[in-house]
Amino acid sequence: MLSRLIGLVILVMLSPIFLIIMFFSFFFQGLPIFFIQERVGFKFKKFKIYKFRSMSIKNDSSWMKITIKNDKRITSW
Repeated sequence: MLSRLIGLVILVMLSPIFLIIMFFSFFFQGLPIFFIQERVGFKFKKFKIYKFRSMSIKNDSSWMKITIKNDKRITSW
């Protein structure tokens, strides 16, 4: 219970920074702002991870699963 309360307080404190990141992400990259992926966690329980998108979706090399040095899919900011 205490860890959830601490997490909520930290989330509220960081929300202005998150809003600024969301604004710039929308301005420079467009939609979607978030990258959502299903992953497997402890005891093989599935969960969704939400991250700010840092890669372009519109690129010819989108079939590649691993990034390399100077990858064109990685955004400039």
